[in-house]
Amino acid sequence: NGDGGDIRFVPAPEEMPASTALNPMTISPDGRWAVVSSEHGSKVGVYDLNEQRWVNFIETDQRVAYAWFTQDCRLMWLSNWMSQILYDTTTWKPLREWRDREEPGALGMIQGSRDGRLMATLDGMSVVLRHGDTGEPFLRLRHPMPMTAAWLALTPNGRWLTYSALGHIQQVWDLANLEVEMKKLGLPWRGPHLERTSDQPPLTRLIVK
Repeated sequence: NGDGGDIRFVPAPEEMPASTALNPMTISPDGRWAVVSSEHGSKVGVYDLNEQRWVNFIETDQRVAYAWFTQDCRLMWLSNWMSQILYDTTTWKPLREWRDREEPGALGMIQGSRDGRLMATLDGMSVVLRHGDTGEPFLRLRHPMPMTAAWLALTPNGRWLTYSALGHIQQVWDLANLEVEMKKLGLPWRGPHLERTSDQPPLTRLIVK
């Protein structure tokens, strides 16, 4: 757990090749499920930490890179080099798949807000904002000097989105402010409403060494 007081080991499953390493991907918000993938494969394993057993193995047609659970743990997203796939965690069956990547084969990292309403995914040189429960895209963001994306992070409340790319590029978006500014310009904001709360001070300067 987070304070280091409880350590659990996930055993290697027979269903995954013993010759490849297992990559830890994520743990569900309730601490029940651990998700791992094979190093070079397209198979994902879901391990129940409470019952200490493997509950499901998911096979996709591409190597899976990232996983993300909604806050209520009813849904899980998997991202591979081609698409994002939504699963129902009661049946572990796919509900929906989005194959709308502009740059298939590029890094497909996923981040989501704590309430599960907002999801951000990397797509080559841009970031795609999506509805967390359906995956439907509503906005694509791109740095003024586009470079291949390397990392993505979203604050728990969904307001601040940070992005890094090759070429030492760092970008921070205030999504709540972006929503307001787009509406002022008469442009549609089709995503979830984001509150401009005062729990985080405005960013005035970013220095990267």
